[in-house]
Amino acid sequence: MLNAHDRSIVFHPPTPLGSTLRKRNTMKSCVFCCVVATAIVSISLDSLGFADDKAEPAGDLKAMQGSWEYTTGDGGKGTWMFENDKLTLTLPSRKYVMKIKLDENAKPNKAVDFSIEEGPDESAGKKTLGIYKIDGDSLTICIGGAEETERPDKFETEFPKRFVFKMSKTKKS
Repeated sequence: MLNAHDRSIVFHPPTPLGSTLRKRNTMKSCVFCCVVATAIVSISLDSLGFADDKAEPAGDLKAMQGSWEYTTGDGGKGTWMFENDKLTLTLPSRKYVMKIKLDENAKPNKAVDFSIEEGPDESAGKKTLGIYKIDGDSLTICIGGAEETERPDKFETEFPKRFVFKMSKTKKS
């Protein structure tokens, strides 16, 4: 039997409904904050280059990856180095860095667009149109000359309108 003078028993009233709702809302807020924080960190890592958002090259672009060489008109060596959608073209007297875009479905010839990012004189920022064909370790590209606005229609050099480069894949050592 309980004695009225026994103070060891403490009465706890039931938790009001409002308090339970506040706890639930606080929990939802915490979950929402965690989701937002995760998104911000993910976006930050992407912008700093930590995310691997580059898709692996496929099709002809995958086949082009690596180094290709050809002999220049004056007997020197030219090298085309494809890394993903970037091309570094190294000639005996100059070097270009370009972004490339392929259209494998173009007819009658497959198409390639070059956006020059770095190069001699005033070439940076310019675009050049071309056509290509690839067969195993053999790559042929025909590009329009500096003043050309139309894509070449055949694989023939016609100075200064278009230039053909016939390359061989560099063997890995």
